[in-house]
Amino acid sequence: KVTGYSFKAIFSAFRATMVMVSLTAVYSSAATVYVSGDYNETTVGWGISAFNTIQAGINAVEADGTVNVAAGTYEEILDVNKAGVTVKAVGEAVVTFATVANDKSVITISADGATFDGFEEQLKRSTRLSA
Repeated sequence: KVTGYSFKAIFSAFRATMVMVSLTAVYSSAATVYVSGDYNETTVGWGISAFNTIQAGINAVEADGTVNVAAGTYEEILDVNKAGVTVKAVGEAVVTFATVANDKSVITISADGATFDGFEEQLKRSTRLSA
């Protein structure tokens, strides 16, 4: 028999703890994320480890993590702004960056140790890469 505590107080404390655990799981970042233009809110892991834009994947991944990018055309201006992040074309995927702004770099690497892997040959001639 527990004395001095009501069931309602114990249940309320338990419920508050579960909400905090749930929020931590939703807003945690991942060491590896995946990007595909085909992903949407019905995709397993959506918003945690699955994204439909490369920048969203970069924003979500942990420092020193990997953003795996599926084949496709991505109309984005990217800033790789987390240390040690690798943005990687998956397998034999051909990733094309469409020019979205005149005379601007499409890809900027603004963090130490961040890299692009497998993209060099797929960048369009008009695309500028800055570091």
